[in-house]
Amino acid sequence: MAFIRAADMSDGAVLFDSASKINNRARERITKGIGKPGDVIISHKGTVGRIARAPLDAPEFVCSPQTTFWRSTNEDILNQDFLYMRWPKFAEEFQVRSGETDMAGYVSLTSQRSLVLSIPPMELQRPIGALMSTLDEKIRLNRRMNETLEAMARAIFKDWFVDFGPTRAKMEGRPPYLAPDIWSLFPDRLDDEGKPEGWGMANLGAMTTELRRGISPSYAAAGGVRVLNQKCIRDRQVDPGPARRHDPERRMIDGRLLAIGDVLVNSTGVGTLGRVAQIVELEEPTIVDSHVTVVRADPSLVSSSYLGLNLTSRETEIEALGEGSTGQTELARARLWSGASSWPTPP
Repeated sequence: MAFIRAADMSDGAVLFDSASKINNRARERITKGIGKPGDVIISHKGTVGRIARAPLDAPEFVCSPQTTFWRSTNEDILNQDFLYMRWPKFAEEFQVRSGETDMAGYVSLTSQRSLVLSIPPMELQRPIGALMSTLDEKIRLNRRMNETLEAMARAIFKDWFVDFGPTRAKMEGRPPYLAPDIWSLFPDRLDDEGKPEGWGMANLGAMTTELRRGISPSYAAAGGVRVLNQKCIRDRQVDPGPARRHDPERRMIDGRLLAIGDVLVNSTGVGTLGRVAQIVELEEPTIVDSHVTVVRADPSLVSSSYLGLNLTSRETEIEALGEGSTGQTELARARLWSGASSWPTPP
């Protein structure tokens, strides 16, 4: 049986394949609290506010102490599809409740039960819920397609810019495997440094216009500006679920807003330092906290796509740049600027 933690929830989906499992003996001792298809799952401890839904073909699961499942007990009053709508007001209220105790990031079951939901008549709930379910399914299908396309892009990137496949194929007299206009862009031989002839070498600092840490936020329960933290960066993706809010009136954010194409690098702590993800969309003005480094490509030298693919493929290398004692490891800006190996850069 799957054991669902906050880390097993991403962008509305429950990651059953990668979730931990409990054995049959432990399963036999569980008499209540077993999740089922359609349940809405919310993270309420540590990482607060992630919301996902178990699909209709979901296996049996149980929630960890970090998560709660919500299930309508009477669908003539509250439609389960409507319950999952994830409207912003609910997420905002959940974040407010997380600050009611001395524990950082915690919304108790008692507090959850006292949440007030605005529920329209059932003749509105059902069509709204059905529409949202259809859109969610389309989003899931698009996500799977995007994962396939991303894997293809990474394979192409590795062949062209890491293994130098086209140049090696030319040197070995193998037939072209790319369109003629693309094939012609690759040199016919490698130089003495082992890179395609005519290509340069540059470290990260030479390819960027910005390489900086975020700010120490002045947190706000609601409103303000979204601030991403290290929990938001996992599996080369940005998950805004664990993000918090910053009050820009208490601390200015001039010049700190993220832009599409920025690359985020986790920069603190063993096991966390070195995770990399790229900003591909921004729903609202967003900044990062002081544990995350922002890397922005210099468009006159390199595209943001090239920079993003390169950095996200070097997480292990970046992790090795950390310095400090166990649990206090930090990635210094200067180390990231010049410490990573130089990269081949096409003309």
